[in-house]
Amino acid sequence: MVFIISEKDDVTTNYIIEWLIAKEIKFLRLNTQSYSPLTYKLSSNIGQIQLLGKEISSNDIVIHRRGRLNITPRGINQLEVFKYIKQENDAIVKSLEFHLKDNITYIGSFYKEDQNYKLLNLYYAQKAGLKIPKTIVTGLKKELVRFFNSEKRVITKTIRSPVNINIEDIHHNSSKTFLIKQEHLDRLDNMFSPILAQKYVEKIYEIRVFIFDSLYFSMAIFSQENQKTKIDYREYDAYLPNRCIPVNLPDEIKTQIDEFLKLSGINSGSIDIIVTPENEYVFLEINPQGQLDWVSKNCNYYIEKNIVDHLISKKNG
Repeated sequence: MVFIISEKDDVTTNYIIEWLIAKEIKFLRLNTQSYSPLTYKLSSNIGQIQLLGKEISSNDIVIHRRGRLNITPRGINQLEVFKYIKQENDAIVKSLEFHLKDNITYIGSFYKEDQNYKLLNLYYAQKAGLKIPKTIVTGLKKELVRFFNSEKRVITKTIRSPVNINIEDIHHNSSKTFLIKQEHLDRLDNMFSPILAQKYVEKIYEIRVFIFDSLYFSMAIFSQENQKTKIDYREYDAYLPNRCIPVNLPDEIKTQIDEFLKLSGINSGSIDIIVTPENEYVFLEINPQGQLDWVSKNCNYYIEKNIVDHLISKKNG
């Protein structure tokens, strides 16, 4: 049995399920928007987990595609105590994930997505031998100004989560990267809540790498040919889309990424890399629950079929 934890509108999950049906593999989909009844039993000689009445055995596989397992019945989220209940349930689903990863094939993660820290991932990437942008996190204006004057072109982005500010009539949402300008520095107080700043890295193209267990799928994104996407390719231009093509990673970079994944404990996700004019590969970040549909379609990778074939080989191996 393949258990798939995902969101109801996730296109990739739909494609994976089509291939599971074609290969006559039993599966159970657990959408994060729907209630999944849970029973978790522990004693000195047993560890038993049931989801939707189905017991998970050592031969089963879990794909944690998107979101968080929903073990809260409908209606409870309307109660005033829901914030407390959610904290309790988070502890349950994270414990379940660690339990299952010790005993079965479990690819993907809610825990790693929830605890996805850019700074820690940069540290692991550096430790694995990957190049990373020169980075500073500071709450002191004098330090940020010194970094800005030294590096000339500096960008900033969120440290963990996208900006989501709603205060009375002020609504601001953003997950983008942007250049720091002198006018921004001029408006800062001498001390402020720490922010992340990085030296802007010149690039000839960017690479999105989707990883699923031992499978690698890499796509080059020629974002530098469009001023709108030059700083951040997520500033998508529907009228002049970036050219995206398949690309092979050098063996040395794959080895370093393997080490990074080992250090970080991540076994599936999307990695963003910059290729500089000097042909250096610079690690930016990883999203443990990254989207893969556009990589699959732009490059004709049929990633969903490869995932199912990979699961079959693991079950037969």
